[in-house]
Amino acid sequence: MRYLKIILSTLTLLGLAGCLTGCLEQYNPREDWATFRKERETAHENQLQLNDDGSKPDINQVREDAKAALAGGGAGGIAKKYETFCVSCHGAKGDGMGLAGAALNPKPRNFTDTSWWDAGNGKKKERLYAVIKLGGAGTDYGVAATMSAWGGALSDDEITEMVAYLEEAFKGK
Repeated sequence: MRYLKIILSTLTLLGLAGCLTGCLEQYNPREDWATFRKERETAHENQLQLNDDGSKPDINQVREDAKAALAGGGAGGIAKKYETFCVSCHGAKGDGMGLAGAALNPKPRNFTDTSWWDAGNGKKKERLYAVIKLGGAGTDYGVAATMSAWGGALSDDEITEMVAYLEEAFKGK
């Protein structure tokens, strides 16, 4: 019986020693960080489409084209900005059924609801402007604090255009 205890103790110690050395050698964050940096630096090379002559496009021109597309004026530019900033919560149809909105409580505003647009004594657009600019927590209109403030990403004119777009595109649809 005594020998059995010694054998079991020895096996246990050997198992722990093997586990400790294996655990210590298992993860080195420096190697992962170096891999991540290399992938980050070369990621755009694999995603860019080549020019007609087979050369790589100028990355600065690609960035400028993307900025110009988002900054485009008129309803098309605002529609792109709605897709960029709002669709994840409010949904493509403006019905508050976006993918991220499904996890929120209370649910995001349903812009298709005509009774919501008609309520508010004619101040609905002013309130909506303030909520988009300052976020739900930045106003005292009783809206959800989960509504993000977009005043840093959208200019005052763009927010005014967004309010008009929301009503035009979604009210009663």
